[in-house]
Amino acid sequence: MKNVRAGLSGVLRSELDQILFNALRAVYRLERYKIEAFGLTYEEIYILQFLRRGRHLSIGDIVDELRIPVSTASRIVSRMQKRGLVAKKRDGKDRRSILVSLLSQGRAIVKKVEDHTYARIMRNISTFSDAETEAFLFTAIHLGDILEGEKDGNPEKK
Repeated sequence: MKNVRAGLSGVLRSELDQILFNALRAVYRLERYKIEAFGLTYEEIYILQFLRRGRHLSIGDIVDELRIPVSTASRIVSRMQKRGLVAKKRDGKDRRSILVSLLSQGRAIVKKVEDHTYARIMRNISTFSDAETEAFLFTAIHLGDILEGEKDGNPEKK
């Protein structure tokens, strides 16, 4: 594809592609660091963070959020249960459903993961101007809409 203007203040398509790749690389490297530092898989870290935002979530909630098969979610959650990070119990309202919740060790790890991410971001934006910090926060707030949103009537499969 030619270097066509992307409509973003004169940014060329090739420049936008490089900017997006650099952002993806930064997120990938941060996630790889967390995997190595905390001894968890990406999915385990994500599930811990997801659980921290809800009291009891079903395996189905995890499947929907991570977009993975039930068997994969069950295997990951069982592995996390064996490590003392989460608890599983039958849903009192629907005996077919399994609810998953964080245990204290899981809460401690997710706090360490999120504290690390927060400290890294705060350290790295400390030299930003107020306008740059606001632009970063604006982008972070809207990143889901930007990357997953439906703007052209042609939604991606979710």
